[in-house]
Amino acid sequence: MSEHQSAYDASQGSPNLEVLQYLQDNMTATDIAALKRFATVSISPSGGNQTFTIPVGAKIIDAKVICTGANSGGTVQIKTGGASAISDAMICAVDKIVVRAGAIDDAYNVVGSTGVIAVPGQVDDTGDVYITYTK
Repeated sequence: MSEHQSAYDASQGSPNLEVLQYLQDNMTATDIAALKRFATVSISPSGGNQTFTIPVGAKIIDAKVICTGANSGGTVQIKTGGASAISDAMICAVDKIVVRAGAIDDAYNVVGSTGVIAVPGQVDDTGDVYITYTK
């Protein structure tokens, strides 16, 4: 006979069904909509633009890049699929450095039908790009 598992088992890496059911039963639609969500893509040498999976209507509130290689003058910028800049160009030139977007353009930060892409400034840029958004 097994013992009752706690509501949150850290060894499993995520809440179990009991916790998820509690949240579903006790959170309002407004609470759920206000939750911050994250999307990530990796850029790599000669990989070109990378597309984020973010739902239409989501509002981008932050962007960061963790550089995974050294490339003098490297940058990455978040843009709409239609090529309008959502963020400023984030420096991605030194391995292991984390850089946050200095600006998010409120004219373009609500995801439209063209989606959202990470655009490396140079062919050899490499890093992991993270976007925080609300729905």
